Amino acid sequence: MFDVIDERNEQIIAANDSRRTLVRRLANTHGRAARRKVREELAAMEPFRRPVGPSSKQSIRRTLRSALNDAIRRGKITANAAKDVVLPSGRPPKPMMWTAGRVELWRQTGTRPGPVMVWTPDQTGAFLDSIYQHRLHALYHLVAYRGPRRGEACGLNWPDVDLDQKKMLIQRQLVVGWEVQRTRPKTEAGVREVVLDDLTVEEFYRHRERQRDERHVMGLDWDPSGPVFTTLEGEPLHPAAVSTEFQDLIVKAGVPPIRLHDARHVAATLMHGGGADLKVIRETLGHSSYEVTANIYTSVLEERAREAAEGAAQLVPRTPARMVAHTPRTPSQSQEDHKMAKPQVRTSALGNAPQTSPTTVAHATACQADTSATRGHCLTVRRTLYEPFAAARSREGDS
Repeated sequence: MFDVIDERNEQIIAANDSRRTLVRRLANTHGRAARRKVREELAAMEPFRRPVGPSSKQSIRRTLRSALNDAIRRGKITANAAKDVVLPSGRPPKPMMWTAGRVELWRQTGTRPGPVMVWTPDQTGAFLDSIYQHRLHALYHLVAYRGPRRGEACGLNWPDVDLDQKKMLIQRQLVVGWEVQRTRPKTEAGVREVVLDDLTVEEFYRHRERQRDERHVMGLDWDPSGPVFTTLEGEPLHPAAVSTEFQDLIVKAGVPPIRLHDARHVAATLMHGGGADLKVIRETLGHSSYEVTANIYTSVLEERAREAAEGAAQLVPRTPARMVAHTPRTPSQSQEDHKMAKPQVRTSALGNAPQTSPTTVAHATACQADTSATRGHCLTVRRTLYEPFAAARSREGDS
């Protein structure tokens, strides 16, 4: 069964790539007749589909294993074949921040450190600034700042957006299957009101004016109850086409790559870094449990982690007089200290095996760790402890 699923996944991925190529061709095609021809080709192709991922495979195996266990209890079969099936882990990968070191490695090798990557605030701002004149800038801004799902953003209608009260109501989404369907969010927590910040409200105003101008140019009437984000022809956006456009814009912007869904992680991380508590983040993102929000979506910004580390260190009381400052040492000083730290060797009472004097080792260690200000004391230790034993050994050798 799972071999067949993997084969079907390969077919889905190939079909999706072909459709993305045609979507990019449509975006670069001008003229109604030419665009109509490309759209007819798109209509004849298999629609975008999502491959069956590891989590879905784990769910399929659980269902199959439960059914076979029930058949065993009823005496229909004697063994559960699903019990021995080995599948990739269905656990979601941990998000990783695009730190400077990871960005440098990606630029050198082209390799992403992990499947789920999160932009820093600087990278988020750089991307949004680079696409400021793009007709869907407001959509990508909304996902990065407030974190709606891709289908929720595409399914947003103008009556759901209250710019005076600075909030929006998410109550429907566009779902990609054999065809795009408009449905309610997948959980009750998905139906929610999301508060908007001032900058996002400004972007909505700017996007609405742009949309009115586009519809006027296309000879279309303004529909105050229509979708917030549409194609140039006024049709609802295909969610997969939005993701494809997002990837193309990332390449042009020159920022590290993330998926469009990863922008939800960006929004969660920004809210977390801005001081929002877990309840606010969970309700904004529409999660059904705190565990998902805490363990998967919120990454810790490096600046906040550093502040936390410094704050924890400052809670420990220290006496400055007992904290000896480190003095840089020259190579010649290090070599001299190494000579002074040579332990005393004497003959054991049980035989001729060399034995190290614990007292000498302790003083030698102190000499190694000491600073140049006390080097005279270390020389005294050498004369009083090491040299007498060395002279004694020399006389024993002569006799």
